[in-house]
Amino acid sequence: MKETFFQSFSNDLSKAWRNVLELQAEYFSPKVNKYFSNYGMFESSSPLLDLGCGIGAYSLLLKKQFPSLKIIAADANDDFLKILSDKITEKKIPDIETVHWKAGHEPAPNIVKECSAVALRLVLQHIKEPINILSTLKNNLKSGSKIFIIEEDDGYFQIYPENSGFQKYLNPGEIMRITT
Repeated sequence: MKETFFQSFSNDLSKAWRNVLELQAEYFSPKVNKYFSNYGMFESSSPLLDLGCGIGAYSLLLKKQFPSLKIIAADANDDFLKILSDKITEKKIPDIETVHWKAGHEPAPNIVKECSAVALRLVLQHIKEPINILSTLKNNLKSGSKIFIIEEDDGYFQIYPENSGFQKYLNPGEIMRITT
C-alpha cells in the first residue's frame, strides 16, 4: 500500500523531532551533568531513574559519560521506548533498562524503589498536575534519594498547590534538589 501524503508528512515530522531532541540533549548535557555532579547525582551505585526519558537521548549521553551508571529510562510513550530499546540493542549498551510508566497516574514499578536519584529533565512543564508525579516519587523512592528537576521554560512551569519554598527555585538556569 502506498504511503499517503499525511503518513509521509507525519513520518518526516517525527524524524525531525527526534533530531531536535537528540541535539537538545547533546547541547545541554555537559552543563547539566556538571551541575548534577556537583549536587551528588552520580554518587550512588544504585540506579538512576531518567523519568520522562522520551527517545532516551539524555539516557544515552549519561551512559556515555558515566559508563558504570545503571539507568532506568521510564516514559509513558511506547513508541519512544521502542526507539531507545532499538538503540540499546543495536549499540549493545549495558545497564539501561526501559520501563513503561505513566508516572502520577499508575503505581510506581518496583524498579523505581531501587533508584537513589531521579532526573526529571524537561518533563514537568508538560504535566498538568506535576504534584502527582513528585508525590509518587517521594512515596516510592528509598530514603535519602534525590530528585533533580530541570525545566527550560520557567515562565510556563507551574506547581499546584503553590509552594513558596519551591517557587524561589524557579529562576532561569537554576537547578533544584529535593531529598526524600
